[in-house]
Amino acid sequence: MSKATLPSGWEIVKFKKLFDRLTRKNTTGNKNVLTISARHGLINQEEFFNKSVASNDLSNYYLLKQGDFAYNKSYSTGYNYGAFKRLTRYDSGVVSPLYICFAVNVENECPEFYVHYFESMLLDREVKAFAQEGARNHGLLNIAISDFFAMKLPFPPLHEQRVIADILTTQDQIIETKSRLISAKKQQKRWLMQNLLTGNIRLPGFSGEWKQAKLGEVCTGFNYGLNAAAIEYDGVNKYLRITDIHEDSRKFLTDNLSSPSGEMSEVSLLKKNDLVFARTGASVGKSYMYDLSDGKVYYAGYLICCNVKTEYNARFIFGQTFTKEYDKWIKIFSMRSGQPGVNAEEYKTYTFCCPSLAEQNAIAERLTAADREIELLTQELEQQKLIKKHLMQQLLTGKKRVKEAAQ
Repeated sequence: MSKATLPSGWEIVKFKKLFDRLTRKNTTGNKNVLTISARHGLINQEEFFNKSVASNDLSNYYLLKQGDFAYNKSYSTGYNYGAFKRLTRYDSGVVSPLYICFAVNVENECPEFYVHYFESMLLDREVKAFAQEGARNHGLLNIAISDFFAMKLPFPPLHEQRVIADILTTQDQIIETKSRLISAKKQQKRWLMQNLLTGNIRLPGFSGEWKQAKLGEVCTGFNYGLNAAAIEYDGVNKYLRITDIHEDSRKFLTDNLSSPSGEMSEVSLLKKNDLVFARTGASVGKSYMYDLSDGKVYYAGYLICCNVKTEYNARFIFGQTFTKEYDKWIKIFSMRSGQPGVNAEEYKTYTFCCPSLAEQNAIAERLTAADREIELLTQELEQQKLIKKHLMQQLLTGKKRVKEAAQ
């Protein structure tokens, strides 16, 4: 934003006019080590990573108090020029001395406005101007403290700052409410899967006995995928990789397009009602179901593909890979030699119980309805996020003035 495009009544000020640098060392022995998360902001490392990645000696870390800010000058997804976050989750915590920390000063009477401004990425241009091209070192931006606090910020009249902050905070609350509803629906779906797929709860009208079956009895094929090293991108064909299989998804997620150096083998072309399993590494046991909704897709290495027989419901069989019993089997079976891995012959041995095809169909229909509900809510959530993005771009730059501020 330049003075030429500055809205009437707005000023441009330097970062240091509104924020003071914080170099408060951890002399109190605070052990609440924080990291910056795109979604959760400043959050405890162990809570976020399930482990601590901090050094044992925390005395050199910076101590933050609730309301203080930290800037992580390393690249992360969605934050090409680092992330600015405010501490709101805890009363206090400590961060790595690699972070640039700062606090609101007396000139800044509406820090909430700048919370939204930082989140809008509108400051990226300023950061880019000071961080020399090619100055990254192991993902860190090289930006001097003096340059950081010399960055320019918009400074609308105080009443306008407050109105803008209120509008954007309200939109955040809408997004958070929708996110919580989706989480609750996913939890409800997991409960349904665990109980309906194991026969703990029966749908009305069904009472027949369930029979044991092995995966190798209800599926055919169990073929291995193409060697990923043989694949080159050409923008024609899609392929599924081991990294594309997500635990709670049954949709093709990657946007990568590929073909091999020669013709693709039809053996590795996914067909309707194919199930794909990750056979090694951290993803071992994760599964994917192909239903022809994703176009022509091949599957790559480290994957095993089988096809559900027509006398079984593919959605029901796929659902068996989301039960606690399956998770327990994978955990024990894959680690028996110390290295995660389950081959095709071993996958065939996984045993579960099956009802009649009619009951399988009814269960699959109930779970598909739950999927559709979650998908619809997710689309609504993405729409609310787009509204928030549009509001930030308009309000935080003064392109659209709020009525209350114009009075």
